[in-house]
Amino acid sequence: MATTNNAVLNQIVLVGRVGSATIYEGNEEIKDFARLTLAVNNNHYNQADKTRETQWYNVKAFDQEGINLIDKAEKGDLVQVTGRLGFETSVDKDGVSHTEPTIIIGGLKKVEKETKFKLV
Repeated sequence: MATTNNAVLNQIVLVGRVGSATIYEGNEEIKDFARLTLAVNNNHYNQADKTRETQWYNVKAFDQEGINLIDKAEKGDLVQVTGRLGFETSVDKDGVSHTEPTIIIGGLKKVEKETKFKLV
């Protein structure tokens, strides 16, 4: 029987713009984790109101290597993020539960507008 690495089964690659400045949890000396938001435009163009659908993702890092990657990103940068897909559930002030996609960062690099991406 073949063995499978779970990291290979749960991989995501997204290209989008950093939508927020990095937010850190922890203290000045030890950062527990870092997060930012990523805006990814969908290819769907709504002719009626002339807009593109944008999907928002939380990108989080829980280790120093990931935090260092997030440190390099600034609001507005076009980046390629690789990592694992997870979901976080929170309850708002009205008691309504919300589930949001979260990317646990594995890699991040800035890309140029002219870059063409090829699915493999």
